Amino acid sequence: MPISNTNGIFSTGRDISIVLQHPVFGQVQLNNITGFEAKQDTVKLKSNRLDGVKMLADLPDGWSGSLMVDRGSPALDTLMAQMEAAWIDQGSYNCATMYQYVTEVGGSQSVFIYDNVALSLDDAGNYQPDAIVKQKLGFTANRRRQV
Repeated sequence: MPISNTNGIFSTGRDISIVLQHPVFGQVQLNNITGFEAKQDTVKLKSNRLDGVKMLADLPDGWSGSLMVDRGSPALDTLMAQMEAAWIDQGSYNCATMYQYVTEVGGSQSVFIYDNVALSLDDAGNYQPDAIVKQKLGFTANRRRQV
């Protein structure tokens, strides 16, 4: 949730929620999301002209990141098993859509949509007594847009 003090306003990690929507397997309810990291990927261009002028551009090249989840249900394991089976058994791969909801100062909400999201289960978890099973879902997307 946003925090306001005499020096300004800043966001904390408690002000977002994430929803995954797969076109074949439906909405995936990820309970216990403990972390979300996203970054814009770019192609960096640099031209050094003979007259000494440098021309630069960082061209948008998608987004990537990860979600950390404390396993509370088989939802993530089930989705990844279904996606794997679809690929191996039928040669079919469908990208997902990911929605990021951010609660802003004053209660308004910003919504970002990640399109054509490819998913990877980067860590399915370490199962041991008296410990939380932590999973990591990696993603790449071709773009992020605000609605």
